[in-house]
Amino acid sequence: RKINISTLHERITLPGLPDYFDVMKMKMRSENEVLPISQLVPGNMKRGINKDEVDKFLSFLHQGRFDLSMLTPIVEITSESVYKVIDGCNRVRALALYYESESTPLKERTVTCRVFTPLTDLERLVVTNECMFNSKSKPLTTIETATLIRSFLGEDLSARQRNSITSKTIERYAKTACAPCLITSVVLLVRMPLTLFTATSNVLSRYNEGVIKVNQVDSKNHSAFLHMGYKDFHNAR
Repeated sequence: RKINISTLHERITLPGLPDYFDVMKMKMRSENEVLPISQLVPGNMKRGINKDEVDKFLSFLHQGRFDLSMLTPIVEITSESVYKVIDGCNRVRALALYYESESTPLKERTVTCRVFTPLTDLERLVVTNECMFNSKSKPLTTIETATLIRSFLGEDLSARQRNSITSKTIERYAKTACAPCLITSVVLLVRMPLTLFTATSNVLSRYNEGVIKVNQVDSKNHSAFLHMGYKDFHNAR
């Protein structure tokens, strides 16, 4: 946070994003390490486990349509025997359920992982973004992107402080989150007071899920678009 002495306005700045190759060099312990699934716990900073996605992957596994060599979740060491999954939570959960349903012996319930030593929040963001291009992960929706950026900022900012965050800064973070989102919409969502953001995100989530319906005339201007199988609202209005 920087203070402009002439106007006494506070300008909020976000820290610079670390270089992906530096993080890989300093923090990656193994490119392909076989780990027991029992040692893996969800730790995705971007979103939680999605039951529909788990069911989809589980169905693929039962049909023999999923190549296990393509799984390779990204994990972070949290202790000697526990690893936090920061990319691939849904696939790991689906694989665990598959092994249980097939009565696979415990010693064979393993998965090959990309393993990192403890990472900072920004390092996790950079690592999962770069690795996402070669994985089955879906990019974030607009509302998920705004939620992530707000988590970096915290909710203790005044309206003036939030409005001082430049659009370029928000756009840089949104792109690093690997989100094909609508930048204008993300800027509006990031700058909203918490109460308004909570209400708006609830409405948009229900709209994207199809719970909230709109008539055909309105849907031409405000329809959700599909990207990699999920809905996202169409424009800032």
